[in-house]
Amino acid sequence: MAERSDRPAAPRLIFFGAYDPEYPRNLIIRKGWKRLGFPFSECRAGMKMKVHTRYPALMLRYMGRAGKGDILFVPDFRHKDVPLAWALARLGGKKIVFDPLVSRYETRVLDRGDAGRGSAQAWHNRNLDRISFNLPDLVLADTAAHAEYYRESFGVRRERIGVLPVGFDEDTFHEFPQRVDDGELRVLFYGSFLPLHGVDTIVEAASALSARPIRFLLVGGGQTHGAARNMAESRRLEKVEFLPSVR
Repeated sequence: MAERSDRPAAPRLIFFGAYDPEYPRNLIIRKGWKRLGFPFSECRAGMKMKVHTRYPALMLRYMGRAGKGDILFVPDFRHKDVPLAWALARLGGKKIVFDPLVSRYETRVLDRGDAGRGSAQAWHNRNLDRISFNLPDLVLADTAAHAEYYRESFGVRRERIGVLPVGFDEDTFHEFPQRVDDGELRVLFYGSFLPLHGVDTIVEAASALSARPIRFLLVGGGQTHGAARNMAESRRLEKVEFLPSVR
């Protein structure tokens, strides 16, 4: 008689939306799911497609083999794809999980300042957050603080939100042999210099620690890069170095 396994069958995920498959968060989750031996499929449309062409394309792909699964997983930044995923999930008796990574309102209005708080764009982004955060069966946050923000700002019920910390790609990042101690501590920042990254705080810390044997290496570029560089230069911080992005 064949041995019976008591392990329940793993749910099959359907990665759904106009997401970037190479974006680190998406790549890590897919690799992790695959490493656990769990099945998944992808129902993806071009990232630059507008809603009126993206929705039909996603529906056609979903109706094919891509739609075979138990849970629709909408990856980061795809707030606008959640309503379609929710409708398809309900029609097929499936669950939906959304991994927003950020709030559009917080990012575009409060952080970047692309629109004023009382503007139509602010209302649009806040409303899109509220809809996309409350339709899914589960919303993922990258930190406990973000989870609390989603609950307080958009009314997401506590039992419908979970925390999945940002990880790293083990195929890219490896442990290096310990370097020879030359008496200097090196601090590395690598990012796109968004306001929420707080590079100005890093420069402030470098200024406060300028007499210590600590070197700061800031790699990348973006919105606050110029201001951070000017701050470092105005304070004559010789141990703060700026380098362009590495790809």
